[in-house]
Amino acid sequence: MIVYAATKQQFLRDNDNDDIEEVILRHYKEATGKNVGTSEIRSWQGSLTYMAKVLRDEGLPSDAGLAIELHIPQSSKRIDFLLTGRDENQAKKAVLIELKQWSKANATTKDAIVKTALGGGLVETIHPSYQVWSYAALLEGFNEAVYDKSIEIR
Repeated sequence: MIVYAATKQQFLRDNDNDDIEEVILRHYKEATGKNVGTSEIRSWQGSLTYMAKVLRDEGLPSDAGLAIELHIPQSSKRIDFLLTGRDENQAKKAVLIELKQWSKANATTKDAIVKTALGGGLVETIHPSYQVWSYAALLEGFNEAVYDKSIEIR
């Protein structure tokens, strides 16, 4: 299930004309029949407003696709932000992006673990790059287009 899917151009229009978090909330309710907490809405507001700034880069085509809150089949995992398009050889590509509201994270001696402020304290949590890697592995196992290599994940 995908909560929101659009082109870069449509996403930027939604961001500029509406409160993007309200657009995503509306799509989320339509897709799931559920509501979300205010912290999730604030997270969307901060992260997606920032992503809109990133996507204004002219090097990214206006017809590039994107998806927000892509639920991975056979799991409770979801990809925050997914960009899709084609490279110079017209091969299909997808870039997974894990959005965080962290101001900083500290390295640890543990593999794929960082320390960051969460819930009022400094805690160990999974590194966002590892999260994205694990999501890509799940997609390779459960998505036919990714499995048969007709879409390459980055």
